[in-house]
Amino acid sequence: PLEGRCPQCPRQLFTRGVEVWRAHIPNPILMVVTTAGGFVLAEIYARYRNIWPLALAQTVGGFLAAALAPASAIHNMRVGTGYLFYGLR
Repeated sequence: PLEGRCPQCPRQLFTRGVEVWRAHIPNPILMVVTTAGGFVLAEIYARYRNIWPLALAQTVGGFLAAALAPASAIHNMRVGTGYLFYGLR
């Protein structure tokens, strides 16, 4: 619906970035990384309308985040209650 009226509207791109951010609460490192990635990937999709390069970029970005950030900081990429209760078992 919004795409037809405003294909590259900044408000729409901001909304997409916030949606990605909310999906990774409460992991602070993933929240920052995925918000930035969400803004960039939303902009790329708005321009080119091709999902395959986005899937490849997200895969590479996920592997890079997992490889570069220490497991103790990102809790093995867990989000939600899995992040909060990581290591209690």
